Amino acid sequence: LLRYRMEIAKNPAVLSVIQNDGKLHFGDVIQLTSCLTQAKIAIDTEDVDPRPGEYACAVSVSPITAPLARNTFILTKYEPPEKSATFEELHTDEYVHYGQKIYIIANSESFGLKLDDKGGPDPWYLRSVPQSSNHFSRLSRHQEISVTPRSSYDTVWKLMHPDMKMQAKMVGQIVPAGGPVLIEHCNTAQYLNCEERKYWNDFGEEFEVSAHATTRFHRAQVLMNMSEGAPESMSVKNQEKCNIWTISAGTQVLRLPASQGKSFDMKRIMKKLLTQLSKMGCNGFSALKKSFQDFDSDGSGKLNIEEFHKSLMFCAIALNITEVQKLMDFFDKDKSGSVELEEFISALNEIDNIQ
Repeated sequence: LLRYRMEIAKNPAVLSVIQNDGKLHFGDVIQLTSCLTQAKIAIDTEDVDPRPGEYACAVSVSPITAPLARNTFILTKYEPPEKSATFEELHTDEYVHYGQKIYIIANSESFGLKLDDKGGPDPWYLRSVPQSSNHFSRLSRHQEISVTPRSSYDTVWKLMHPDMKMQAKMVGQIVPAGGPVLIEHCNTAQYLNCEERKYWNDFGEEFEVSAHATTRFHRAQVLMNMSEGAPESMSVKNQEKCNIWTISAGTQVLRLPASQGKSFDMKRIMKKLLTQLSKMGCNGFSALKKSFQDFDSDGSGKLNIEEFHKSLMFCAIALNITEVQKLMDFFDKDKSGSVELEEFISALNEIDNIQ
């Protein structure tokens, strides 16, 4: 199993661009390189978050520079909700612009799925959440970085110019491929960060990645600003090298296949449910049965979709409403709009027989 997992994760990938013009585009297959360590951001699909209710995988910075399934990504446009309280400047072209909100999506080939221009049938988004007593990076205690299939504002990023004096002027300009950038987390205004903190995982010794804005006054910068008439208190803090990244996209011109939408394969949904249920250990199935019985208000042994969804959430199982509806449709053989407990539990034990 380990060898099979390693073969998928280390499957060679091809860095490609939709147009070889030195610019960064949506749909390019890219790598994110730390300017401090020259290592690449990579994901570990089997290093899952053990906390109930969390469905995320670990992210690190790998010294292996060859493009592989686990260390390549694509960029897609952020689409704001119809009712948004803020103004969002939308660009209609295929170029990535400074200050434009984007998703950074892991190469779906690392999960054994085909890659398309939207990140595959089940895209996994680079995410950071506000630092708290439950969410923090293991070494630096900064904001944690992970990948998750659940898109939210915690998965939205934007590329900024590394010179703080130039940032406002560069907003809206096209980002050049291979140039230095700051990768800002939109929800917390922290920057993607790699500070040479090492730890071991299944792939060897790798660097920790977090979200943290590391700034410092350099004496030469302060003196230069003062020579231009600016008081020391008005000196602009530039980000340290640990916050600066380059985005490389190769030279091969290739357009990824158009997305066919999110996949709702029944076996995948059931495995997703089992993965989260396994976090509860030997009590997982008994807790699920107890939850079903508690939400079975009329004692019929059946749950409607609302009760079914609530019982899953009560067990900290994170399935969206569309996935819950697919489960209901699959198990509701008589089209009564409900699912039977015993039938559902037995199907979990026979997942390999589900098509």
